[in-house]
Amino acid sequence: MIDNEAGYADPWDAAVFIYNEAARLCELGRSISVRTFATGTFEDGAGEPLGHNAWSGSEGPLTGKGLSCFTSLEEIPNLLRGFVALSTELPTSTVDNRQHEFREWIIVGCRPGL
Repeated sequence: MIDNEAGYADPWDAAVFIYNEAARLCELGRSISVRTFATGTFEDGAGEPLGHNAWSGSEGPLTGKGLSCFTSLEEIPNLLRGFVALSTELPTSTVDNRQHEFREWIIVGCRPGL
């Protein structure tokens, strides 16, 4: 199962529910790969607050895209409960001639069992 930055566009509770449903429906031993924005990235805290670590984006590439959620390292087990994280990486990139940093979690996990 692959989530390439889709969950960040859902409110926190909805994202948790979606990943829990994915775990419930996923066969034991199967894997999940998730890419989502990390807290501390450019636009985290920018714009109108729209819920838990969620903002409307008022500057940069996320402007006008609606809700954007940002996840801390400590929140990953809660976000992906039902899965066991096997690898959690934090690649970064920059925009605006290295003026702003984008931080994205890449999490690979599996549904325990077998």
